[in-house]
Amino acid sequence: MVLVLSFVFLLSVSEVISQCPPSSGIYLLRDGICYTNGSYFWDNSVNALNENISCVLPGTSLTTGQWVRVADPDDDPVDCNSNSASDPFRCTSVTSPDATISLYLAQGLSASQEGWYKCCLPTDCSTSGTNIIFANIFRYSEIESFIVANLPSDMTVYPQEYKLNCTKIGHFDYGISMSIGSTALASYTSCDDQTNTCPVPATAPSSLIEVNKTATTITVSWTALESSDADGYVVNVTSDTDTVQTVQVEGSSNNTITLNGLRIGTTYSITVRAYQQLLGPASSAISVFTHCQQEGIYLAYNGNCYPNGSYFFDNSVNAVTEAISCVLPGTSLTTGQWVRVADPDDPVDCNSNSDSDPFRCTNVTSPDATINLYLAQGLTTTTEGWYKCCLPTDCSDPNTNIIIANIFRFAEIESFTVAGLPSDMTVYPQEYKLNCTKIGFYSYGISMSIGSTALASYTNCDDRSSTCPGTVLVSSNPNTLRYTVDITWDGMTVGSGSISQSTTGDQMYQCVLDNPSGGIYLLRDGICYTNGSYFWGNTVNAVTENISCVLPDSNLTTGEWVRVADSDDPVDCDNTNNDPFCCANVTSPNATISLYLAQGLPAAQEGWYKCCLPTDCSDPNTNIIFANIFRFSEIESLTVADLPSDMTIYPQEYQLNCIKIGHYGYNIRMNIGSTALASYTNCDDRYSTCPGTELVSFSNTLRYTVNITWDGMNVSSGSISQSTTGDQMYQCAVEVTDQPTRTRDVIVKVPATAPSLTEVNKTTTTITVSWTAVDSSDADGYVVNVTSGTDTVQTVQVEGSSNNTITLDGLRELTTYSITVRAYQQLLGPASSAISVFTHICQQEGIYLAYNGNCYPNESYFWDNIVNAVTKAISCVLLDSNLTTGQWVRVADPDDPVDCNSNSASDPFHCTNVTSPAAISLYLVQGLSNSEEGWYKCCLPTDCSDPNTNIIFANIFRYAEIESFTVVDLPSDMTVYPQEYKLNCIKIGFDRYDGISMNIGSTALASYTNCDDRYSTCPGTVLVSSNPNTLRYTVNITWDGMNVSSGSISPSTTGDQMYQCVLDNPSGGNDRTRTLTIKVPATAPSSLTEVNKTATTITVSWTALDSSDADGYVVNVTSDTDTVQTVPVEGSSNNTITLNGLNIETTYNITVRAYQQLLGPASTISVHTSVINSINWTLVSSITQLNNTQYRIDCITTTDINPSTDVYWLMNGVMKSNSNYSSIDVLTYNNTLLVYPDPLGVSVNVTCIAMIGGVNYSQSVILHGMIIL
Repeated sequence: MVLVLSFVFLLSVSEVISQCPPSSGIYLLRDGICYTNGSYFWDNSVNALNENISCVLPGTSLTTGQWVRVADPDDDPVDCNSNSASDPFRCTSVTSPDATISLYLAQGLSASQEGWYKCCLPTDCSTSGTNIIFANIFRYSEIESFIVANLPSDMTVYPQEYKLNCTKIGHFDYGISMSIGSTALASYTSCDDQTNTCPVPATAPSSLIEVNKTATTITVSWTALESSDADGYVVNVTSDTDTVQTVQVEGSSNNTITLNGLRIGTTYSITVRAYQQLLGPASSAISVFTHCQQEGIYLAYNGNCYPNGSYFFDNSVNAVTEAISCVLPGTSLTTGQWVRVADPDDPVDCNSNSDSDPFRCTNVTSPDATINLYLAQGLTTTTEGWYKCCLPTDCSDPNTNIIIANIFRFAEIESFTVAGLPSDMTVYPQEYKLNCTKIGFYSYGISMSIGSTALASYTNCDDRSSTCPGTVLVSSNPNTLRYTVDITWDGMTVGSGSISQSTTGDQMYQCVLDNPSGGIYLLRDGICYTNGSYFWGNTVNAVTENISCVLPDSNLTTGEWVRVADSDDPVDCDNTNNDPFCCANVTSPNATISLYLAQGLPAAQEGWYKCCLPTDCSDPNTNIIFANIFRFSEIESLTVADLPSDMTIYPQEYQLNCIKIGHYGYNIRMNIGSTALASYTNCDDRYSTCPGTELVSFSNTLRYTVNITWDGMNVSSGSISQSTTGDQMYQCAVEVTDQPTRTRDVIVKVPATAPSLTEVNKTTTTITVSWTAVDSSDADGYVVNVTSGTDTVQTVQVEGSSNNTITLDGLRELTTYSITVRAYQQLLGPASSAISVFTHICQQEGIYLAYNGNCYPNESYFWDNIVNAVTKAISCVLLDSNLTTGQWVRVADPDDPVDCNSNSASDPFHCTNVTSPAAISLYLVQGLSNSEEGWYKCCLPTDCSDPNTNIIFANIFRYAEIESFTVVDLPSDMTVYPQEYKLNCIKIGFDRYDGISMNIGSTALASYTNCDDRYSTCPGTVLVSSNPNTLRYTVNITWDGMNVSSGSISPSTTGDQMYQCVLDNPSGGNDRTRTLTIKVPATAPSSLTEVNKTATTITVSWTALDSSDADGYVVNVTSDTDTVQTVPVEGSSNNTITLNGLNIETTYNITVRAYQQLLGPASTISVHTSVINSINWTLVSSITQLNNTQYRIDCITTTDINPSTDVYWLMNGVMKSNSNYSSIDVLTYNNTLLVYPDPLGVSVNVTCIAMIGGVNYSQSVILHGMIIL
């Protein structure tokens, strides 16, 4: 048996009482806190009068109460008036209204005096019936408790996990351990609670590095710690967010490990921690990419290998040091080449480049033929796309090796796949995912669609600031993100969130990536930038650091750079006339003006510049792009990310991202109004003193993020919370000393007011509501929320500001629902006032009960406290009839109908009548006695003596009642084992009751005492919170065929299970009991036998049970510890089954259980499948004069094989064909061989061999040689 064990040491105090003081019963009190029986108290905490332990009995007067040391109960009670070495305590007493004795230490507690003490109230401990409570007063430290927690309730989950919890109380200095036998599971020494000194490594292992890697392994090492600082290490390996491996390395000197079983071409993040008794901090993570295969042609880039069909961003392969290598291990290069797939007749010219061939190459002849490809100039639209590499010969050689790479501009779709397609076609509706992986440039738009319906669409994406919700796979060049859409298919409609599209037949999905226009763009240091980009003056102050403005496929004429603030004064490219810039121009093939600072940038010259190409800015048809060139620091952007698309999830979460660029020293803050959500001062990017995420190191570009939670009233971030209504305006501010403050604002649209909500209509299971529509400028739609008690029942999104009515379906009858509506734009606005609606149940014909404007069914319960006025009457109504002699009658006394006109102790009711439709309203005008509570029936339109009258029943009760006791969630699938279900006992009425319990036989599965619904002292689920208080108590049951289990309680039982719910009312009220029975077969099916078998099937049968004892059977097949099949057989008379699809030559354990509402006990047999059932020999004849003693060998095989082709014989190793066979029955053949052994006494080994599925199976018999005389 494998067990996974967790252990926890808890430093705590004794258990306190949630209601303090309790309303009844003896309890302990210290420092205003109530404690239960058996609590522990450290002597250092009870050594003064104001630190005493009080023993209290509410509502009594003290007579001879006392404290007694349990170890010496008879002779030496605590002397409250003096103290000595043998009695160090003193006491103070309170006589009334609550008998109290307070105990404290007046001198040191000796070892012989520590331990258990009991308090007796209001009389001394010798008095029978006195109230007793215990306390442990100890020196130094004690173990308050040692328990097992989280024991598994589901025994089918393996291995099993649980915890040991040892709670220590008292002195701060100690050692502690937990053991099984002589083995310590945890051991800590020299513990000091003041300084938390139980040993944990203080530092992380340093210098974690990659030593080696292959396609499926990574070897790492780190600097070993001293043995005094580490007992070993734990290495953790993750991919994306998934943990792949966690490996323990024992010994402080062992500092290298090879991680096996990894995936080819995958990026892993690896950390290492040292451990002693606990784990220390983690090292910095390293990222390692596994190689591709070590044989065959492959691609390599930046030290990593890539498979066929990989994608490469042009910005990342534009230098000889960034080349894509095409490699063929173990070969010598001859005439290999790179060729553009779209133009196979024009291979890449490795020695020169032009507009039509922008590449250059370098070659390696041996030992591995290699051609390295890189861009020597810009890649054009016509030259991007698929390239193939051929090695070691050119592509015209049919035997050459070929690999393909895609070299692209801007961004590309690396892959578009479907994931998580269902393997189990019985689960419905079906769910799966679409994954579209984008690679390359950070700026784009992306969408996924079916037909013309967009399932997801994101615009103005910027990977630098995470403005679109892709999952980052590679964060640096090339930016690689995965976008995912969750799909639900119901057989007619494809759904994703609130979007739904009907479709038939094959589903064709499309992922579309929208790149920036191929027009004018900015370029710096080989990286492309979009319109509106920011450039720090310090990074553009040399000709080699210029900002290039480029218009592909055009010739420069009169293009120019112009400062936006002074549009009449274009930049003077010669650095004159107070113009700090210089320029360099390229006329063709791509019109270009490169701008850089030739001197310092003054404050008056910073800001927005526009570039116009190929003509100047006065030409209305010119192309324009903008750049911001700034001094010190700037805010590149302030954006809102991850705004919720599903408005039904609440509260709502999103992020603010403020990207700062420029100087390394600054202050930064993000606010809503005057409230700072985040504020960082004295930031220095050189030393990472503030928690921004670095995006670009050379320009000190960092993203600062604030996580926001919106609950409809408050914007919260961590511990900061600001109330707000309407649109939310956020601001990011960056300050540099003695420089202007940079600010950027962003607004999140939020409705300012709540709609006004009303009930329009309702039925048994539906409610229709409407609200005041909000103007389209103030709302994009609405969210309607439906709750019952504390449970959310439905949350429905209604799109469109003018749609202001909805019918809520699938509700429960006779249930009170609370309904609110909110308008939404980018976020949800405030909620309307809640309306409360009670669903009807009464049919619109026939007799029914009505109360407080709602209808109730037959046999409803009514608490006497809520029907004690004419305005609170229970009405009995019969539609479409006229009242004649109708009446209310107490069921227990059918001869004495309720007297509607007077009341007495024996008839406390009054009535009011309505003739048409017939109705009699019943209410109490005085207290209801025990003898008068119970069932009442109403007869309409005539009295109850009329056999044709209509009758309905109501229960009118005192105190509390059990409204119902039911079993729910009984298993419908009898093949799932163990079986789980619930018992629900619903209590209605008075909010105080002495207790409620649920039992099987004499075993309590749940028992709660001193319940008070006002303070939720017992764990019922509130169904109705006001009069009448209605709570559901639930017990979760697990049935394993022998035991009924609930938590740690597990009584054994056989046959029908009879449960009981008992409600204990206060004195003066009748106690209530309700029972229910679950049908369970009492015995296992008998005579389980093997009827027949083949190589892959087994047929079994059993004695059928009577239909009163079984509804069917479940047959379970296991091999070793694995379940192979679990098959239901419906009908008590069906007692035979053939089990198919089994393995050849395998032993199976087969059990059968009968079932009714649950499964009964099991019968079991063991059966072995075989191709050859048996082999035996028979002496046919013995003729001594002739050498022809004859034996017949019979080999019985299954009909899964052809005996003429699949059966043969070996006799002492010599093959014999199988020519003599006959059919015994539909499942078996008899294969016969006649054998003539040598009469000189040589043994003969005869083997029968049967072949099935390419595998031989055999059985042998030896004919021992004999001399025939």
